[in-house]
Amino acid sequence: MAAGLKTADRVVTVSHGYAWELKASEGGWGLHGIIKDNDWKLRGIVNGVDNKDWNQNVQLVMLGSGRPDLANMLRQFESQQHDKIRGWVGFSVKMAHRITAGWDILLMPSRFEPCGLNQLYAMNYGTVPVVHAVGGLRDTVQPFDPFSESGLGWTFESADSGKLSHALGNCLLTYREYKKSWEGPQRRGMALDLSWDNAALQYEEVLLAAKYQW
Repeated sequence: MAAGLKTADRVVTVSHGYAWELKASEGGWGLHGIIKDNDWKLRGIVNGVDNKDWNQNVQLVMLGSGRPDLANMLRQFESQQHDKIRGWVGFSVKMAHRITAGWDILLMPSRFEPCGLNQLYAMNYGTVPVVHAVGGLRDTVQPFDPFSESGLGWTFESADSGKLSHALGNCLLTYREYKKSWEGPQRRGMALDLSWDNAALQYEEVLLAAKYQW
């Protein structure tokens, strides 16, 4: 990896925020020094959405896989609150599409997120994201401002349960009490060009710069 970083004509990662984080010891995992020395050829380009793949009839709720204790907790919550909580332990692309479209809010509290795709899928569907402002989540989810009626969702700056709760609380308040304002981030998210066409143009710029740099 170190040799590749040194000898490459250009280095591309999946968001501007993650490109910046790679230069710190926490994000560079021992390669941050080399990455900083080669900063001039580093570029972050946010991933695109396959609009054909993510455009169909829609519906419903929540899925994931990982730590067994969390999976068991999800099953327990569902059994205790069957009328409010549904969980799918595992993964299904078809179900992911339906769930993303059925949500009003996407909660994405990733500790690290090089790019993140779920917030892009969500905004494409008019689902409003609440995210931890790291990596590509910082790049793609501009904070909602009720005074200027701008922004795409709600963000919180550190991986802290209190800050997550505060951001989610503000989001829910807007959803419940200010329906007209709520439509703003929905409409702005759906109006974005999140396709691969946009990302591909940026990749082309990087490759052409590498080809003709000498």
